[in-house]
Amino acid sequence: MKYLKSFGLVILYILIHIAVMKSMEFTFYHSSLWEIESFREVIGENPHLPLMATYLISILIYILITKPIKNKSILEYIRFKKISFKDTLIAIYIGLGALIFNTSIINISFIDKAFPQFDNLLSFNYESSSLIIGILTAVIIGPLLEEFLFRGLIFNELKESIPLIPSVLISSLLYGVIFMDIPLMTFCFVAALLYTFVYIQVNSLLAVYVIDIVATLGVLVSRRLGIESVISDVGDIYMIPVFLFSIVMIVSGCYYLWKQKSQMTNTIDRSQDISVN
Repeated sequence: MKYLKSFGLVILYILIHIAVMKSMEFTFYHSSLWEIESFREVIGENPHLPLMATYLISILIYILITKPIKNKSILEYIRFKKISFKDTLIAIYIGLGALIFNTSIINISFIDKAFPQFDNLLSFNYESSSLIIGILTAVIIGPLLEEFLFRGLIFNELKESIPLIPSVLISSLLYGVIFMDIPLMTFCFVAALLYTFVYIQVNSLLAVYVIDIVATLGVLVSRRLGIESVISDVGDIYMIPVFLFSIVMIVSGCYYLWKQKSQMTNTIDRSQDISVN
């Protein structure tokens, strides 16, 4: 019964977001509003507006339903809480590694040629709307919705009824599936594994959100400043080492978090042994 309840809630969380997304799609593109020329012009210039509305409404619904379902506020349940200065610095460090990774991978010639959808996705996410709308949607509200839904609600719900590793894998897979494209799905699945690992080590969703903001804001600003035109002709001989360096940054940041948690756990265990003796 416990498993059915958890998986039922996971399905509910996903269906809520899909329902809101479809409702906003109808409202913005198929309702009488679309017949208004000035409205069409605004949406044409800022295609993120329907997404922004979808994210905001979804977040509001999750906030409203978490209390009666879990008897906790959503911030308490998903552990969106203050983190230490040291953890903040490590989260920023990992976020910078993710920024370099995202920028370098699409400028490696054979990857860009084989998987143009990576660059297309980044172009839409960070360049298609005005600067303010882009920052609000792609940097602030979008990542917040993703963390609330996939790490905060879905992962935590699964973790309550099944072992940790399957919980990580299923929630990460669901995060990837939303893109309906195998290369993007794989990329986002790996990103979700990273985010969930950090979430587990720091025990605060705020750490993951910091990583997300650093990476997305960095990509948005760099692409708006024309970094693609600057490094497009650099060549793989330089981009591949940069790409590998970004992986080293991400892995070393994660290792530090793991080592820090292991040391903390050992300290607590020793303290408990001393108190028992």
